[in-house]
Amino acid sequence: RLPEGAQRKRITASGARQDVAKADLVVKVTEFLEKPEQHWQKTKSRGITLDAYFKGWTENILRYEDISETMKRRTVENYRHHVSPYLGKKPVHQIDHSALLALINSTLRQNRVVASRINKSGTREIKGLSPSTRKNVYSLLKKLFRWIKKDGLISENPMDGLKPPKIDAPNENIDHLVKQIPQLMEDLRIEKHPDYCRFLLQCLGLRRSERLGLSWNDINLDTTEPNIKLTHQLARHETPDFEFNLRRDEDKNKKGWYLKAPKTGKGRDIPLTPMFTSALKAYRKQWLKNKEVWEVDRKKQLKEYEKWKASGSRGPESIVLPPIGFENHVFLKPNGELITPNKDNDDWNDLLAQKKMPKFRGHLMRHATASMLADSNFDVSEMILKQLQIGRAHV
Repeated sequence: RLPEGAQRKRITASGARQDVAKADLVVKVTEFLEKPEQHWQKTKSRGITLDAYFKGWTENILRYEDISETMKRRTVENYRHHVSPYLGKKPVHQIDHSALLALINSTLRQNRVVASRINKSGTREIKGLSPSTRKNVYSLLKKLFRWIKKDGLISENPMDGLKPPKIDAPNENIDHLVKQIPQLMEDLRIEKHPDYCRFLLQCLGLRRSERLGLSWNDINLDTTEPNIKLTHQLARHETPDFEFNLRRDEDKNKKGWYLKAPKTGKGRDIPLTPMFTSALKAYRKQWLKNKEVWEVDRKKQLKEYEKWKASGSRGPESIVLPPIGFENHVFLKPNGELITPNKDNDDWNDLLAQKKMPKFRGHLMRHATASMLADSNFDVSEMILKQLQIGRAHV
């Protein structure tokens, strides 16, 4: 059998004697039949389709890239939904600049129906992609064709000269939000809202995964210079049976939530003003009360978990709340359950809807910090402004 898009394949062998050449030929034919896509690339034949090349690329290149499993999954899903239906069956050497230009700037802007493994109908409608999603597809194709050329399957890269989709800045009135956010935070403080502290820390410019990855070990409150030592962020392993099989061998059996190094690869110290310090101290008191409740159940859960491990992990895994390794986690539900990024985002949007405020990214909260600090008569130091990546224009 040949790779998709290939018409024929000639395999030759040589040797000092006829039987030696015949044995060499058997080896080459067997290798080709077992792994035709890889053999096709190895011999630099030009019949391989983009789908066939992508399959080998995910298994041999993408799988070992030092990026999160989520990014690997999104890469494969972007290819499956937005590239494969239009270019996947074409031999790579037949895909030219104009075909890629039409895909990114025209086809992907239109509403389309694609196959679905979830919907009963077997299909789902995808609306015209946003510029940011089309830019992700552009980046995928840029990387993919760079490897195709590197493997010698094309002489010129058709992505050369193709500009990425332009992404317009979000239409968010920051100046207006700066005036609204301090009042929102003050209302939550007066109400003693259970999520006041979690949302207030958005004003420090932390990424959502960094904020939700905080441990009490990272926060120094009982000192003359309170601060947060940011060393981890919340991340998640994909399910063990990840269908694209992009995990490294040492990670194949890992699952669930875990803590990893920050996006920058380096930790950083974040100074805390009295406003943030008092909010965290008040929240810690409530956290300790919650702990007294879930700690009783957790001891029982841990015993069941140890029994499950001793049985060779047979049957469903025993649930432990908080999960093992997250016992000292700052932001937990009252029962000890983790607050995930999706849950945090939903809670934030629900709060804005409840307060009849327009939706906006929580990351913009940092712009309101200087305004709130100024209202509290606190000296806004240059160190704090630098940490927040804002200027004195908002003070």
